Amino acid sequence: MPQLEGDYNPRVRDSLLRLSQAAAQADDFLNEQAQAVLGSAVRLIPGGVEFDLKRLAHLHPALIRQTLLLIWQDQSWPLQDMSFEKWERLVAICQNALSNNDYHRVEILPGFVRLHSTAESLRLTRN
Repeated sequence: MPQLEGDYNPRVRDSLLRLSQAAAQADDFLNEQAQAVLGSAVRLIPGGVEFDLKRLAHLHPALIRQTLLLIWQDQSWPLQDMSFEKWERLVAICQNALSNNDYHRVEILPGFVRLHSTAESLRLTRN
């Protein structure tokens, strides 16, 4: 920090504090929006959840990712092996399934979360 203050900006601490506050506000907003998506596009099923992909497909990828993350947390599914690439693949499934009527996918995600996706829905379950 002292080197940044000396070489770059003597008020770097203030700048980082403002950046942190802006990021916290953006995170709060994204969580609020994701909660709204949960209420309109997700329903609980035995062992997990089902997403209505018609309601998700046109949302911003960051909002879909945050909604998926909230589901993972609400279900107490393990997060440690969910890399950014795996989250991005889930987002792509949510966005692209509607474009293919014959779409059908089944796979096991980290933490033994079972993904079952069709052109209209995405089910995530764990026994």
